[in-house]
Amino acid sequence: MKEKIESMFKEGLSCRAIGREVGLHHNKVSKALKDMGYNTSRKSDKSETDSMIKMYLSGYSFEQVAKSFGYTRQAVWERLKNAGVQGRGKKKLPFIMYNDMKWTINNCGYYRNTSRAGGEFLLHRFKYELEVGDIPTGFDIHHIDHDKQNNDICNLMLIEKSEHTKLHARERNESNNV
Repeated sequence: MKEKIESMFKEGLSCRAIGREVGLHHNKVSKALKDMGYNTSRKSDKSETDSMIKMYLSGYSFEQVAKSFGYTRQAVWERLKNAGVQGRGKKKLPFIMYNDMKWTINNCGYYRNTSRAGGEFLLHRFKYELEVGDIPTGFDIHHIDHDKQNNDICNLMLIEKSEHTKLHARERNESNNV
């Protein structure tokens, strides 16, 4: 194991990257290398920082840059901040208010509650339960016009999960055959 750690370190991998590869905490990797006589503290390398900046400015996230260099996202953020790079900031998502709650679109296109109090729930299901009644086990709420953002109660229909799955499968097959 020590030989593998040593060869990976000589290849330029960080203690964190080595740790992920061999299944050890990075502190144990660092200690093993120090016991072998290696200096594991990585001084900030200007060319490496410039490469990180270039990646970040071309659209990569802090997380993606960190992964490619064997650092944490926080370490990359601090290094770029110290180099004078302004972060892009959080992406502002569109939202609506319903029942005094804020709802934003999730990665599947449905509105979800933003507060997350009591766990995540979806607007179409929340609205149906509030305005019509409970959703029985084994049932889904279907958007009649297929617009996940149209949560008017007249556009929501209670349907068995199996029927809902079949309905969307038929629609996918029909659109593939066009």
